[in-house]
Order: sequence, then C-alpha cells, then structure tokens
Amino acid sequence: MSLGATDPGIQVTGVATWNNPSPGDSPQGISFPLGFLDLNVTGLAPGGSARVQITVNSGATVNAYWKYGPEPGNAAPHWYNFAFNGTTGAQFAGNVITLHFVDGQRGDDDLTANGVITDPGAPSFRPRPTHTPQAQ
Repeated sequence: MSLGATDPGIQVTGVATWNNPSPGDSPQGISFPLGFLDLNVTGLAPGGSARVQITVNSGATVNAYWKYGPEPGNAAPHWYNFAFNGTTGAQFAGNVITLHFVDGQRGDDDLTANGVITDPGAPSFRPRPTHTPQAQ
C-alpha cells in the first residue's frame, strides 16, 4: 500500500499503522484487511480541502473506508463509514482510494479548522447485500 497527497503544496505526514481503536464494537460484517492508518495532512490553509490517494498493492479487496472518531454534531468517538457525500469521504477506482477532506469537517478527527487534518481510518471490505429470489 502506498499513499500521497494529490494537491500541490499538501503533505501527508506522521503515517503509522495501529491496532483497531475499538474492537469491542467494530461494525458487524466489516473486515479491515490492510489494518488501520493514522496520518496527518498539512500544508493547507485553515478550513481548506485536500485529497489523499491510497494505492492498494497487496491484492486485498477493499470497498469502504471506516473511521472511528468524532463527527460534527457527534463529538463522542464512534464508528462511521467515510463514504463520499459530495464534499468529504472516500471514492474507489480499481485499486486506488481517494480520500476527500475539508479541514475541521467530517473526516478531520480534531474537528478544528487549523490547517492540519488528522485522519485515523481504515480501508475496509463490506460485503454487498445479496438478493434472494422469493419463492412463488
């Protein structure tokens, strides 16, 4: 797995892997085949946006990006799917994950527009629901 910023002047720093932050209440049915990442995005203006790309080289299948932390309106750490909502979240194209961040908003763990985005999160696999035909 490799990662880097896609916007000029933006740096990804402090990259580390870590253990599941809340294994007792992990989302049911979700697997984290690449482990958990902790990274900082710097070099942006307070309140600015940034994109980070993660390239999955291991052959692992991932189709979601989950985070454990606060969100605007819910400061208590909790699990949430960081799916792209048009402004922030993760988008998937083949083996590339693009994370869209806005400093101080959803996805920035410190929820402060201070020019630094703090992202603990994990590429994950969420099985798709299967459709079972009804008996006639």
